[in-house]
Amino acid sequence: MSRDDGSRVSGGQRGMDAPVAEVLHGTRAALREFAAELLGMACIQAELGERFATLGDDVGLRYAIRRLAAYVQAAAQTVHDLSIAARD
Repeated sequence: MSRDDGSRVSGGQRGMDAPVAEVLHGTRAALREFAAELLGMACIQAELGERFATLGDDVGLRYAIRRLAAYVQAAAQTVHDLSIAARD
């Protein structure tokens, strides 16, 4: 199945290994897919941080927070790039 933005929806796959969509490199759909992947990784780091905090592991908590911040920063930059691509 095709979308108007140049991507194709993959058929029926679910889970972490399932691609969001098969997209052409450099398209707005590719930027959206990358942002989604980054946000998914941020969620994992947030969950790890919560577990480290519950366990009292301050070193693990600091590490998870740094990684969470990096993923969120990368996602924000990707969305900024998406808004620039929308103008072109």
